[in-house]
Amino acid sequence: MSKITPERLKQLEDVEYKMQCLESGGVDSWEFYGEALKDYRKAKEREESFETILEDLMETLSTGAYEPSERGAGFSFREEQQIDAMSILVKGLNDIIKSEK
Repeated sequence: MSKITPERLKQLEDVEYKMQCLESGGVDSWEFYGEALKDYRKAKEREESFETILEDLMETLSTGAYEPSERGAGFSFREEQQIDAMSILVKGLNDIIKSEK
């Protein structure tokens, strides 16, 4: 995942506002609204699964890790590294899924 540029943030804010307008106009009461969001919900579930896998991986890797300083400093993970790790994991799992089709 990459950092959000000001232009991308503006696009996201516009999409959010558009969605709010549609919902306040009643589109979420549309008979097939839930069906139309099926792919969205599926993607969100997959994303949550990836995040759970990453958390489990990080916890597993951290358990019993050797502390180089041996002074009680411990280990930590930067958010950037976590995001990079998630990108690598998602790409790898997507490649596996594609290869199985």
